[in-house]
Amino acid sequence: MITSEIALLMAAFVFCGMLSQWPLGWLSDKIDRCLVIGTVSCGTVISGLAIWFHMAPPGLPTLMLAALHGALMIPIYALCISHANDGLPNAQMVETSGGLILGFSIGATIGPAAASLFTRGDREGWFQGRCDNRAFCDHHERWRSNRRQFQDRCR
Repeated sequence: MITSEIALLMAAFVFCGMLSQWPLGWLSDKIDRCLVIGTVSCGTVISGLAIWFHMAPPGLPTLMLAALHGALMIPIYALCISHANDGLPNAQMVETSGGLILGFSIGATIGPAAASLFTRGDREGWFQGRCDNRAFCDHHERWRSNRRQFQDRCR
């Protein structure tokens, strides 16, 4: 890919992520937020794997896949903050949001530098695979946690 194609790909990723935040947030207010987070996380893993394994031909299909991946991945953070604040008293919301933003900021600062150590020329795609693996693990943990809570409520 040439530089202009990479820039267009990243622009589609971020722009569609920005556009999808409002509809996904509205949807998570109307139905179970955990269901929306789980569905969006699963879609993120699937679209990420499709990108990793080069399942889309170059050009517009790859651009659309990157846009879908951004539309699913970027809103997850906002949905998780909303989920964290759902059960909190108003007095604790600012402190909790501050802690989540701090954790996110540390990861956003260290992540690219750490990833560059693993994405040398002989390990192409490793970072995408690692991100997909992490998203799958997060999705699986959320599913297990919700399953336990559901079983506890049914007893």
